Amino acid sequence: MIDTKESCFAVEDSIDGEYFALEFEEVGERAQEHLQSVWQRLNLALDSHAKKEDLAAPNWLSWSPWKWTTDKREAYANRQKYVGWCGSQLAGILNVWPNFTPDVPGNTGATGLYIEHVACSPGNLTTSLWARRYNSVGTAMFAFAVFLSREQGFQGRVSLHAVDAAAVRFYRRIDEKLGGGLFQTERQGIIGPTPHGNESDRNRIFFETTVLGAEKLLQVYHA
Repeated sequence: MIDTKESCFAVEDSIDGEYFALEFEEVGERAQEHLQSVWQRLNLALDSHAKKEDLAAPNWLSWSPWKWTTDKREAYANRQKYVGWCGSQLAGILNVWPNFTPDVPGNTGATGLYIEHVACSPGNLTTSLWARRYNSVGTAMFAFAVFLSREQGFQGRVSLHAVDAAAVRFYRRIDEKLGGGLFQTERQGIIGPTPHGNESDRNRIFFETTVLGAEKLLQVYHA
């Protein structure tokens, strides 16, 4: 497990209100087995139910994290892969790319971590089949990315593209809860460092943390 030092990335059990600290590690055999069995089967169950009942399926059902963890293509060699555990349950995944310098006005060469994927386990999302088990997993996973950025020498700078309107609302809500100042000005037309960036990024809203905002977020998780 990764030593998060003075930080405690806690999530709330929606059943009894008790708090548990997420534990993080790089993707290994244990995580791969969970993704290929439990996570994938939850996805399949929800997808089948949505089709059977003619329901709108959530966008994240198109993601295949059990494939990302075993991707050996050279173009993805710089992808760093992490998972967060809550006891024996895999709570979320995080894929990041280091040393990304966004092509935005005023950037004089500052680099950071780019978040390609951050996602809660299907079991931690309210769906047509089940209710969310742990609250605030997504925010804790995002905060851990900020922690990684600081640990890797990027001063907490993290950037990402919001994949849909729900993701835009999610990151704006984190900013609002902090009282503002977490992100730079929102932009579009920024291309990320991934091999598929030219195809997917141009029309998506781009978020990038400020150094002060990142530190403010980590203070929330200070043990």
